[in-house]
Amino acid sequence: MTGPSNQAIKRMISLHGWSGTLVSIFLYAVVFTGTVSVLQDEINRWSDPRRDIVHPFENPIEDTYQQLAAQVPGAFRGQVLIESAGDGSLRMFFYEKRKLKGQGTVDYGRDYLLDPETHRLLAARQGVSPHRRVEAPYHDLAHFIVDLHARLLIPGRAGLYATGLLGIVLLVAAITGILIHRHILRDLFVTERLGGRVVSLRDRHGLASVWGLPFAILVAFTGTFLSFAVSLGLPVVAISAFGGDTERAFAAVTAPAKIENATPAELANLDHIVAQAYLIAGTHPQFLRVEDAGRRDARVLTVHRNGGNGAVGPHTLEFNGVTGDFLRDRPLVGHSPSLGASTVAVMSPLHIGDFAGLASRAVWVALGAVLSMSIVSGMQLWLKRRGADPVWQACRKILAVVVWGLPVMLVGAGWGFFAAVIGGDTHSGTVAGFLVAGFVVMCLSLVSYSAQALSAHLRRILAWGLVGLPVLRLQTGGVSWGEASWNNVWQVMLIDLLCLTVAMVFLLRERAEKRSAAMALDVGE
Repeated sequence: MTGPSNQAIKRMISLHGWSGTLVSIFLYAVVFTGTVSVLQDEINRWSDPRRDIVHPFENPIEDTYQQLAAQVPGAFRGQVLIESAGDGSLRMFFYEKRKLKGQGTVDYGRDYLLDPETHRLLAARQGVSPHRRVEAPYHDLAHFIVDLHARLLIPGRAGLYATGLLGIVLLVAAITGILIHRHILRDLFVTERLGGRVVSLRDRHGLASVWGLPFAILVAFTGTFLSFAVSLGLPVVAISAFGGDTERAFAAVTAPAKIENATPAELANLDHIVAQAYLIAGTHPQFLRVEDAGRRDARVLTVHRNGGNGAVGPHTLEFNGVTGDFLRDRPLVGHSPSLGASTVAVMSPLHIGDFAGLASRAVWVALGAVLSMSIVSGMQLWLKRRGADPVWQACRKILAVVVWGLPVMLVGAGWGFFAAVIGGDTHSGTVAGFLVAGFVVMCLSLVSYSAQALSAHLRRILAWGLVGLPVLRLQTGGVSWGEASWNNVWQVMLIDLLCLTVAMVFLLRERAEKRSAAMALDVGE
């Protein structure tokens, strides 16, 4: 069996090069921010100044549920959502399905936000359930990074379409890269030849790419699926089969039919159900949903994130709402367990890398860094071979702005966030810090004569910005290392050390480059 012809190889190399070059800027932005957003949970806890956070489902909720259920109108008692809100409070939402003019069928009812430990009422409101859960202002930094990764800050579905298309481009680049590497096993262990020549760049790109190919295919496929499944797939199904009603379409593929029985019956003890769910899933529920409370056919669902008891995908556990007996682990898609349902369930964990706790996230961060390096080295290789062309010379400077400017802007977002923690709007502060840092990057790009000088300036700013983040966090009321050790808030020390380590690497690299330049000057004299 013969391989592809030389002409076919050349065409694939051209396709590979242009598919990576035309969108490399945005592709790098998505991959790099995705690498950072893998640590979303750790960043959330790192940026949260509260010393001790109690999970709402660690304390009994049955008495509080009964007290609030007695206060709401009867129409709202049938459907209840109980969850750990994003700001750490306990949320109980009693509602009914109601058709509102211009909004279709919505969840309309009464919201209660409670202290997770004492269940003291913090806030109450009546109306349509917000699509976005109540969030703590301390989580705005991580949410900004995730939104930048998922949508490139493009509002609505257009952002998901953009990142989905970039996922397809990454998939094309990875597959053509496999076909190009005729000696892929040998390239796994190639040693970079030093000297800064094209051959050195080719070695660097080949080494990073070959090691990152499986990961690139995985994140490209799962990312494309996650971008298009809800933003495009579900609306198409809704329009074609349900008259445009996305809620009915979603219910049809997720909620199995049940035998109706409207006979009045008391709801089972919720504390008993939560305790059972913890034993089965190995984690506290992310939220609990009561369906048709007060009827014989009532059901209680507990939804858990992945990672409990060795599971990769999320759990949706279904309980009998009257007896409290466990019925089954409800599949994410479909009405019964299937290969398709299992595949859909693992898409998000495999993309985010949170299926095995911190260990898997650390591996995903490392592989994401390798993939980012592959994109950058591939672009550098493409530009190096076209160094005589003035257009591509300008592109080298643009590449430096993107490669080093984006991390500087993310650090700027962190500075803006912490500057606004005390008495400010952390969301606006985060955005302002990102934009101010971007303005600084653009000004430097205008006054720097070369891409190499610009890169050196931006690396220096990035290093000192990272050094300042832990200091600024502590000065704005953040958890100290002593308090973190006492309360087992290891995320604080992890992110602080990560910032300081990366900064140290850049500063030592700059020092080594200056020393090498000085030695070369001495030799020349």
